[in-house]
Amino acid sequence: MHILAKKYFEKVLKNLKILGLNKNCSYYPCHSKLEDCTWCYCPFYPCEDETLGEYIINKKGEKIWSCENCTWIHRKDVAQEILNEFKKLGITNPYQIEKYHQKLIKIKERIKEKYNSFKKKIEI
Repeated sequence: MHILAKKYFEKVLKNLKILGLNKNCSYYPCHSKLEDCTWCYCPFYPCEDETLGEYIINKKGEKIWSCENCTWIHRKDVAQEILNEFKKLGITNPYQIEKYHQKLIKIKERIKEKYNSFKKKIEI
C-alpha cells in the first residue's frame, strides 16, 4: 500500500464518518460529479472492474490500473455504504484493507448493484 494511501485510510478509519468535499485539496476537483472525498484513495484498488476504470501505461512504461474516470465511489450514499461495511467488518487499520481485499471486492459488487451506480454513471 502506498504511504499516502495508508495515511489517508488512517484518518478515515480514525473518524469512521464520511468526510464530505475537501475543497482545500490541491487536486480538487479530481472527478466530475464529485460529492464526497472520503474514499480519495480507493479501498478496492485495483478493482479491475472495467465499468469503473481501465489498465493504462504510465510514464515509466508500466501497466497500472487507472481510476481516473471512476465517480461512483465519490457519491455520498455510496461512500456511507462503504463505511458501514467497514464498520461491520471491524476494519480499524489500513493493513486490514489489504488483508480483506477479496472480500471488499465482493462488497463493492454488492454496493454497485444496490445503487445501480454504473447505470447512473452512463445516464449522467
